[in-house]
Amino acid sequence: MHPVNRNNWKAQLIAMAVVIAVSLAILLALIAKGQWFYGAQAYRYHYLLGSFREAVDAGIGYPRWLPDLMGGYGYPTFVYYQPGFFFLALPFTYLFSDLVHALTAALLFMLALGGMGMYMAARQFTHATGAICCAVLFLLTPYIPFMLYARGSLSELLGVLLCPWLFHFMLRLQQQWPLRQVTWHSCIGFSLSGAALLYSHPMVAAYALMAIAALLLLVRQCRNRGFLGLVGCCGLLALALSGAYWIPVLQLYDAASWGRAHRIVTMDWPQLLFLGSGHLAFAVFLLLRFRNDRLMQALAVVITLLLLLLSPAGQGLWGHALVAHYTAMLQMTYRVLGVLSVLLLLMVARGMTYFAEPSRIVFWTLTALLLSYGTANRAADFYQRHWPSHLFSYSRALSLFAPAPMHDRHRLPKGWKHKTWFEDSARYREKIQSGISNMTHTGEFFPKGAKVPRSSRFRDNIPYARGDFLSLGSSGIAPYRLSMELDIPDATAPGPLVIHQYRFPGWQVKVDGVDLPPEALHQTKEGFIAVDIAASGKHTVAAWYDGPPGWRMRNLCMALAAMVALAGMRYILRGNKRQGHVW
Repeated sequence: MHPVNRNNWKAQLIAMAVVIAVSLAILLALIAKGQWFYGAQAYRYHYLLGSFREAVDAGIGYPRWLPDLMGGYGYPTFVYYQPGFFFLALPFTYLFSDLVHALTAALLFMLALGGMGMYMAARQFTHATGAICCAVLFLLTPYIPFMLYARGSLSELLGVLLCPWLFHFMLRLQQQWPLRQVTWHSCIGFSLSGAALLYSHPMVAAYALMAIAALLLLVRQCRNRGFLGLVGCCGLLALALSGAYWIPVLQLYDAASWGRAHRIVTMDWPQLLFLGSGHLAFAVFLLLRFRNDRLMQALAVVITLLLLLLSPAGQGLWGHALVAHYTAMLQMTYRVLGVLSVLLLLMVARGMTYFAEPSRIVFWTLTALLLSYGTANRAADFYQRHWPSHLFSYSRALSLFAPAPMHDRHRLPKGWKHKTWFEDSARYREKIQSGISNMTHTGEFFPKGAKVPRSSRFRDNIPYARGDFLSLGSSGIAPYRLSMELDIPDATAPGPLVIHQYRFPGWQVKVDGVDLPPEALHQTKEGFIAVDIAASGKHTVAAWYDGPPGWRMRNLCMALAAMVALAGMRYILRGNKRQGHVW
């Protein structure tokens, strides 16, 4: 085993250039076409990013309620849906006037970020050539382009691309602790990558947490209470930083129906080929060659345990009565493939430690890629037979990066069936608004007690509010804060003021500058907000979505938890670090 110089900036620049080149190759179809594409979920990101940008421009720091969805009656999309991808893509919407270009630039940044994360994780074990090969293998794992072009799950893709950073900082902590060289950089990096992963995709984060817990147990770090305390403080800081997302989800879990989303979807064995048979063969070869390495043994055991969970015997556990309610939140078991791909390449990187000749590493890397993409066609053929609506046509390996026509009559607006690319993004957005769409296709997040509207508010020119003696003020057209005026004559009993937005916890209404309590906001039979105003005279009414209830207390608890976590880290590091300050 030869020493590893991790501070070679020239090698890092070369790695970055290679990673960007591979990322551009993956995105070649998008860049060449200059249009967005339809996919199992990709169709929603173009629309949601535009709505997210509009809300931020309206002064909302964390958009949660989208008033233009569901025919213009509003939807609590980002109360539940992970916002990580949209926060990441938001700066690119200010750099590019076209949303397609902004999305493409965000994807390029994501892929480069994931590739460099794999490079940094691999550099814990091997030299620059081996780490670059691991980064290339990771980006060209068939599951990555499959998520991008076939499933179109960009949030899950971001979660998988963040996993190498989480494992990178975890491995740094694990290596630095026995040497008494644990740094703040490693602790904060571990916490930030964990928080970013929770914001990006909590299901991927759950699988990554299982893998990290099992790995630490197998390398016997769990016997050291100080190390466990440090990892616990890092985890507490990650939870505190991401509490703005996951706390409201748990708080308002029963305020919405989850449709077909709250169910467990088991995996079929052909889907394992999306891990890359060449990647798997490379890892197994290195494991057999250097089987006495303790870390490789631990990685092999974790990978085996995760694969057993996906086996027919393991899948019976998902539906067990004791855990069925919680496992249903994970939805699809094959999401563990992203975490498995990272673990496989960590095993490859560890095995490359024993290879001194870079030429041999490059040869085995190319061989693994050819084998992976040759057999990925088998998995794709399986998908084409069972789900012909998916985007991919895997007739050749390069088609991994080229969308093919999909056929789905339930997700596309009328007049857009059997299309692959958005020919006119603005026209697509208008069609979505003139119809009834929540951009989920599973019915999840629908407010309880509400009914699906018969027609779009935009199409029928229905105002944001209706009521006797009502006039909308000059700012009343703003969907994120409605301003209304009423002039009720004496001895008149007007009907209720109805705001054409679904009633949902967090709506705030002021009458003459006085906040109405939540119980004063009634729900109509359609599910809209209704307010009774009995007093005569002139009144001003303002209504807006103020976020999940109790946000002030939640933010205070998050701040206190973060302070406790940082204090705990400082206490533990003082007993572990060497003489002098370590950063």
